[in-house]
Amino acid sequence: MKKPMKKKDLSVVASFFIILAFFLPFIIRNKNESNLTVFAVALTAVGAIATLFTLFIAFILYDRFGLKNRFISNKTDKVLQLVDFLKGKYIMADTSKIMYNLGTNRDKINNIRLSRQYQTDKNKIVIINYERYREIWTKELYEIKRSYWLPRKIKRKLDFLEFNILYPIEQPNDEKYIKLFTESKEQVWKAIIPEITFEKFLIDLDDLVKSIEKWLKVHSNIKIDFNLGESEKYPDTKA
Repeated sequence: MKKPMKKKDLSVVASFFIILAFFLPFIIRNKNESNLTVFAVALTAVGAIATLFTLFIAFILYDRFGLKNRFISNKTDKVLQLVDFLKGKYIMADTSKIMYNLGTNRDKINNIRLSRQYQTDKNKIVIINYERYREIWTKELYEIKRSYWLPRKIKRKLDFLEFNILYPIEQPNDEKYIKLFTESKEQVWKAIIPEITFEKFLIDLDDLVKSIEKWLKVHSNIKIDFNLGESEKYPDTKA
């Protein structure tokens, strides 16, 4: 984001052009022109420069306090609402041999993707515990996603968490599956159409967090203290 010009810098630039506008007619004057005529031209030039700077300042003030900034402010508020929602969430992923605790910390996501066990599990097909997903994710997430103020680039990155077509799984313990949203006693397993692999799910999760961080960096010059990886809730392993 471009930094606004400081008042001191603006004053120096304005003074330079006004002085230049005043003395330039004397420098390029015609020999036949009287001092009074040149002086009148100089005053006219100074007035023109002053008018231009007045318009320039008015444009800056409009850009700073006008409609554009209100739009950005509303969008930033909505992005931060999404941040607050995500930072308190985790996703338990489970195979017959190992359990993954997925959060929104990009370093942890990358560590999972570098692990030896992940190389075995990355091509497994994701199935979800629909009741748990609906309980924790659907209502607030969909409300945020439907908002006009949520930036379109981030909104598209949320698509992977919106499961529109599901069908029941008869053998959820099959080795070809990896179970998501397992942190619940009531488990109704459903597959997603189109199918998504564990690898694709982690890539999409990482892309979502990356898009949020990038948007805030570009559109906000405020230092925001948030940590997407700091979960407000922790899984109950007894559930």
